[in-house]
Amino acid sequence: MAEEKHWQEGMPTHENIIFSCFGGLSNTGITSALASMRIVHSIEKMEDEANRILAWLKREINEAWQKKNEIEPKREGVPKPKLLEILKLLPKTNCPECGKPTCTVFAARIAGG
Repeated sequence: MAEEKHWQEGMPTHENIIFSCFGGLSNTGITSALASMRIVHSIEKMEDEANRILAWLKREINEAWQKKNEIEPKREGVPKPKLLEILKLLPKTNCPECGKPTCTVFAARIAGG
């Protein structure tokens, strides 16, 4: 769990540093400061998530290394998923989030490799 950060008198926090840098109590300053604080908090959340993923990955690697003599390598690859199998997993809303015009086009790109 991430360590909670507390304000201490005399210690600058990213919130009050950003607030003072963006014009203090002006409308523009408040709006800019709030936007910047949201970015900072998002970065902190991403950093926490990245640290959790790295800790998990480290455990997995160490466990695999400890069992290296017990692991039998597989020589054959995993079969490619079929277009319809991929399409069933998609929302079918044809939103442009993936950069493709439709979910079918996106699924075809994945299935085609």
